[in-house]
Amino acid sequence: RDQARLFEAEALARRALVDREQCLGRNHADTLATLEVLACVLASEGRVAEAEPMLGRAVQGLEAAFGVEHPASSSANYNLATLLEETGRVEEAEELFERARLGAEA
Repeated sequence: RDQARLFEAEALARRALVDREQCLGRNHADTLATLEVLACVLASEGRVAEAEPMLGRAVQGLEAAFGVEHPASSSANYNLATLLEETGRVEEAEELFERARLGAEA
């Protein structure tokens, strides 16, 4: 049942991403937030290789749009850091956790 709900969430997130890319553009903050959601769903499904570049793109775009200290940037950094930590890339994760902390404290 949980796996079926993840597949449903993935399908919805993919559809929303296509719609937002078409309506708002690839680099709009709402598009990037949807990309982050899709990446988190994929990570939950164990599809880390697909999720990581999506989260990286979300981090870069949100930081470019809002700066490191914005809550949206902080959230994306935290999610990417968590993914990296879970895959054993602890040093990279620590840097991103620190960036996420900056946003949380702002």
